[in-house]
Amino acid sequence: MPKEMEKLKNQEEFSSYYMGKDSEPNIEQLEEFNLHEKLSIFYIQNIVDPLNTFLANFKNKVNLVELKLTWNTNSDNSQKEREVLEKLQLSKHLKKLSIESCGDTLFPHWFGDNSLSHIVSLKLSNCGNCIWKP
Repeated sequence: MPKEMEKLKNQEEFSSYYMGKDSEPNIEQLEEFNLHEKLSIFYIQNIVDPLNTFLANFKNKVNLVELKLTWNTNSDNSQKEREVLEKLQLSKHLKKLSIESCGDTLFPHWFGDNSLSHIVSLKLSNCGNCIWKP
């Protein structure tokens, strides 16, 4: 983890996170943070390995109630976008989920099961390629 990120590790208010291209910062580094309230993650298309989404450990972010994931509208790797969302495991404490500019044609299987039963607000915007939405 870069030194600049290490300094922020214990900070509870951390509302925006910009994914670096091909390296730092990357999503799995968020596993180290005790995130509170809301988090917006930008440039999701820069995730190198979709498994890193799982390693970020969102499932155990019990104080995070709002999550926004934003892709660049020019992203052209729908297979990777699908894998990133498939690996995402949400906390039961999350209440709001927003997905913007995802170019995939299908949302992950967990969109259709009880995994979203705790969500009170689901916002999908600029996801025009999608042929199936919840």
